[in-house]
Amino acid sequence: MWISKSETLIEDAQRDWAALGQEKLLVTPLSRFRQGKPIKLSEGILFVTFATLRTDEREGKRSRVQQIVDWLGQEAVNAEAATGNAKAFDGVIVFDEGHSMANAAGGKSERGETAASQQGRAGLRLQRALPDARVVYVSATGASEVESLAYAERLGLWGSTDFPFSTRSEFIAAIEDGGVATMEVLARDLKAMGLYASRSLSFEGVEYDILEHELTEEQVRIYDSYAEAFQVIHNNLNAALEASGISSSKGTLNKRQSRRPFRLRKLEAALLQSSPDVHEDAGVD
Repeated sequence: MWISKSETLIEDAQRDWAALGQEKLLVTPLSRFRQGKPIKLSEGILFVTFATLRTDEREGKRSRVQQIVDWLGQEAVNAEAATGNAKAFDGVIVFDEGHSMANAAGGKSERGETAASQQGRAGLRLQRALPDARVVYVSATGASEVESLAYAERLGLWGSTDFPFSTRSEFIAAIEDGGVATMEVLARDLKAMGLYASRSLSFEGVEYDILEHELTEEQVRIYDSYAEAFQVIHNNLNAALEASGISSSKGTLNKRQSRRPFRLRKLEAALLQSSPDVHEDAGVD
């Protein structure tokens, strides 16, 4: 299974598979098979997008996740018929751009609780339905916040008393309490166990020179004009906010301002604090 972000990325998947000396057409898009219909592939790599993966059951047709599980389950049946041994699917599931499932378990934001994303939940359902599958998470930005790692259950960080943390919330609380130092220790230990691999570009052989561009008189004039315009805006910010009903003359928040996004309110407050006093009759351009 190869799960990626966009249908067009199948060309990259086929190219990489062909680079290993394999037949690129073995990478087949799930979109070739209608929802509710069996996947008729005896072998190969099924390419799926996250958008397709999150398609739930509708009009009596089974969900895409269940369609995939049925296909992989059929592979186990075929293996049993051939060898006489029952065998669950233990092939590879690759989550390319895995951070697309970041909101797999929901969380908290500045505006309160957030629900889990559909594709995050679909990714978890697929992993749980195929416990013997070998899962690979591929991402250049695995998680911007610790709680965004909820999709990576196969790292073995939480799940029961046999794991370092019994629950996901316990793991998140411990990492957040420890701060950056704890996150570095976590990354180090995952690398030591072979569960985490990261790479960076080498700067060996790179040379650079400092290039100085001397501004022309016209460029200096344009720059000075912008600086002067910004100074006018900065000096009259209080009056502009007051005229628009966003802020009072004392810089306090009214009901209208309190509904504005938190980051914008924070920026306005900082500007108000740093702005010089504005006369009562100051004009607003």
